[in-house]
Amino acid sequence: MYAMGRYELAQKILRDADERLRAMLIEAATDGDYDNASRISVLAKAIGLALGGPVSSVSAKDVVREDRIVATASSGRGGTSKKQKARSEPERGEPVFLRENQDIVKIGKSRSGADRYEHRAPLVVALRLSEKLAAIRSSEKLVKMEDVLPLLSESGVPWPSYQSYVVLGWLKKEGLVRQHGKRGYTVSNPMSIVTNTRERFEELELA
Repeated sequence: MYAMGRYELAQKILRDADERLRAMLIEAATDGDYDNASRISVLAKAIGLALGGPVSSVSAKDVVREDRIVATASSGRGGTSKKQKARSEPERGEPVFLRENQDIVKIGKSRSGADRYEHRAPLVVALRLSEKLAAIRSSEKLVKMEDVLPLLSESGVPWPSYQSYVVLGWLKKEGLVRQHGKRGYTVSNPMSIVTNTRERFEELELA
């Protein structure tokens, strides 16, 4: 019985590590850090095999593929008219956030500066994340993304986790959420974050 308890504890440690690696994988991939995303993906798969179940549901290959499909589609839109207002362009390591219809659009460059990537997250995901964060009554309480995810739609279907990280990056840039290293995040004003999220979205530059 004691030995079985140790085995179950070992399984729990691996499951916790698997969840943390999934979050790190998505974050690295959405930041364009593909080298580290690929390495993390290998570790996540190894843990999935050790647990005797399916490997991590998100792979670096999947996220990178999506980036390249979006980037290819964007590059085929033709040149910018002289009459159009030049939109903000990302610097290396510093993405810009725009809006198009009801989507938040994140455009950035990889850390090497060689690749340009684009991610989208619906406004409804931003509002859902804000609602969850609003449940934190104290702005001093740290929250980790693994405690928040997955975000569920009204029909109970999980939104893709990478969209939550796109929103999180935007909320950080807007100053609505602050990151404290790897310890977690705090919400600047939990009581008004949902309203502020909607207002800041309307203020975003058009894509």
